Amino acid sequence: MKINRTIKLICEIGVINTLRFNFHYLPFRKACKFPILVSRHVRIKSLRGNIVLYENYFKSITIGFDSVSVFDNRKARSIWDVAPKASVIFNGKAKLGNGVKINVTEGGKLIVGKSVVITANSTIICTNNIEIGDNSLLSWDILIMDSDLHKIYNQENQWINEPEKILIGDKVWIGCRCTILKGSKIPSRCVIAAGTLVSKITTIPSCIYGGSPLRILKKDIHWSI
Repeated sequence: MKINRTIKLICEIGVINTLRFNFHYLPFRKACKFPILVSRHVRIKSLRGNIVLYENYFKSITIGFDSVSVFDNRKARSIWDVAPKASVIFNGKAKLGNGVKINVTEGGKLIVGKSVVITANSTIICTNNIEIGDNSLLSWDILIMDSDLHKIYNQENQWINEPEKILIGDKVWIGCRCTILKGSKIPSRCVIAAGTLVSKITTIPSCIYGGSPLRILKKDIHWSI
C-alpha cells in the first residue's frame, strides 16, 4: 500500500509547479531539498508575497494531493493566489488537499500550524489574519474568510465592516461544509459539526459546537483520526 501511494504521488507531481514554488519562495539551498511538493492540478494565479517554513525537509508541505474519494482529481483543481506583501507561514508539515484554494491579499497573513490537514475542495480567503492551530483537521467544502470582501459605509461615510482576525485553536476538527467568518475564535480540542456557520468568539475548549444559532452540543470531548 505504501509503495502504491508513493507511485501515485510521483505521478501527480507537477514538476514545473514544484520548481516554481520552491525556487521562487525559498533560498537556493532550501529550495534544493524540495520541501514543497505541488500537484500538477494546482493552478497558480499569483506567486507573490512570501512563504515562511519552519521545517525544511523533503515533502514538508504538499499542495493539491490526497483527494477525498468523492472528488474528481482532474476537475477539483487547487488554486494558489498570494498577493505582494502577503505572507503564508507554515509552522510545520501540512497537507493542503486537492481542490484547496488559497487566496491571501496584500497585507494578509495566513498561519498554518504543525500537522494541519485540509482534505479537499475548501477555500481560505485571507485579507487580514487567519491562524489555524497545530494538529487541526479541516474537512471538505469549508469556507474560511476574514472579511466581507466589499466595504460597507454608514451615513457618516465611515467603514463599518472591517476585516477581523480568525483564530482556530490546536487540534480542532472542522466538519464538511462549514463556514468560518471574520472575528471567529474556536478554542483548542473542539469539533465543529458539519454544515455549521461560525461567526463569533467561542471560549470553552473540548466541546462540539453546532446548530443555528451556534451552541454547545456536547462538552468535555476528545477526538482522534
